[in-house]
Amino acid sequence: SRPVTALFRFDAANREASLAQWERVDDVIMGGVSKSALVSSGADEEAVLFSGVLRSEGGGFCGQRTKLMTEALDLSSFEGIYLKASGDLQTPNRIHKMSLRTKQDRGEVIYSAEFKPSLDLEYIFVPFSDFQLVRGPRLVIGAPPVDPQSVYQISLTCTKFHIAENTTTLPNFQPGPFSLRVAELGVFQAPSSGSPSPVAPVIVPAVEAPNAAGKSRPLALKILTPLSKLVFSEKVRRRRLAENKLRSRGLGLMSAARWGIRRTAKKVGFAAAVAIAFRRAVWDIVCRASAIPLRLLFRLAFAGLRLRKSVVQGFRKTLNKSNEASSATVAQSSK
Repeated sequence: SRPVTALFRFDAANREASLAQWERVDDVIMGGVSKSALVSSGADEEAVLFSGVLRSEGGGFCGQRTKLMTEALDLSSFEGIYLKASGDLQTPNRIHKMSLRTKQDRGEVIYSAEFKPSLDLEYIFVPFSDFQLVRGPRLVIGAPPVDPQSVYQISLTCTKFHIAENTTTLPNFQPGPFSLRVAELGVFQAPSSGSPSPVAPVIVPAVEAPNAAGKSRPLALKILTPLSKLVFSEKVRRRRLAENKLRSRGLGLMSAARWGIRRTAKKVGFAAAVAIAFRRAVWDIVCRASAIPLRLLFRLAFAGLRLRKSVVQGFRKTLNKSNEASSATVAQSSK
């Protein structure tokens, strides 16, 4: 047997504290409309559910991750990460991944490994040697192996994307509801023929405060990010998805609008439904008109940040060379 040490337990006695350290990271961050949650499930006292709905439009993945840790989690004494979990009947039509972030940032470059849950609640062992550096779903060729001494975040993903050099989707991928029953997540050691050596409990570092990321953002992103959340909000994207589906069924723009008004009128009355439809139409026009300029502003902001970073790095290199040259001159003159 493999000696294991739990980092997060999701039984009735420990789930509240464990769930407080996790957050959602679905494809809405890249314009998708998939949605998931990590929550208690009825009378199940042994595990929680990572469940939701996967959509192909605009994305194709759902994820849950630990909030970014304030200090590195040192897992170098272990062989890898384990998950005590079970899948559902659609598991063969989805790809499940476990990921590790080894830098204290929120970029898309992380180490990932695929795993296959069964229908039974069982231990799934993923050695550190299975983790590969990726940018999104694509492999970073020639990257060094993962450093388990410096882990700032752990995540679970249900997706349509394989880990590959090019963007590769699962041929038999099926969008729709999914669920992964999760009882524990932790670390394991290699199997031992004798008595396993005692392992000190692993203390998970504190996580960042909710507004910590916003405070560290450059001024340009502090201004543009709230605007983007309004223009590209999840509600707006879901409404567009619903409109596109109605149109794909042969309904024109006005027919789709009338259908929406009739549906809303059952809840709030006809006059209020018309007012809601008009307000949504105006807001959609504003969002569509603002989308292209806002994307351009984001590109300019990121280009400016990259330029500033390269200038700072160049200045530091020049300064270091100058210091080295000065040190060499002083050393020669002292001989």
